[in-house]
Amino acid sequence: QISKLSSHVSHKLSIDGSHLFECADERKISCLIAGNTVADVETTQEIQSIVVASSSFSITIGAETSSVIHLGDSIMKVEEKLNTFGKIGVGKISVTCPSCAGDTISSGDTILLHFMSHRGDIPPVDVSDPGAIVNEVIGGNSQFVVGRSSYSTIISGLTSVKDWYVRIFAYNGIGGGRPGMAWPSPMRLFAVAPQPPENVHVEVESSRSL
Repeated sequence: QISKLSSHVSHKLSIDGSHLFECADERKISCLIAGNTVADVETTQEIQSIVVASSSFSITIGAETSSVIHLGDSIMKVEEKLNTFGKIGVGKISVTCPSCAGDTISSGDTILLHFMSHRGDIPPVDVSDPGAIVNEVIGGNSQFVVGRSSYSTIISGLTSVKDWYVRIFAYNGIGGGRPGMAWPSPMRLFAVAPQPPENVHVEVESSRSL
């Protein structure tokens, strides 16, 4: 879990490397050593779809407009035209077309715009052809500022008659690293009496009851 200690947003915190465990469950029962693992924390990249109509069109994002995209353009050509934006800060845009018969776009095809660099939600793009349909497939989400947010977990099932040490390990497919102490001294839980009740009101119900 991530404590939302700050309302500011920043770049993605990610892990990208080899010899890392990749697990299919939170208990880490079903794991394997992946050749290359990428793990993103609290960040979702925006994906928008455009259903192509029957004529050429351009795409406007913010204050910038792309070159005209023609029916019959290749997916690579469309992506090239969408990666000429230089002032609005959306960064890399990847284009895919699962519905295309080949590598060119036609009327009725649905192209997907993957915003690979921008962190956070992006308003729907504006398409010059009024017949085209724009939808948000996945809304972008950016994480809280790294360094101001903390990761936490709850350790349950402890007793108050023992001293507890909390150590944290980092590990990958090769093995675990040296432990770090989460607290410099042993911790003991204390069971205490509850606080006095607050906001207590008494009403007369009858001559014999309150």
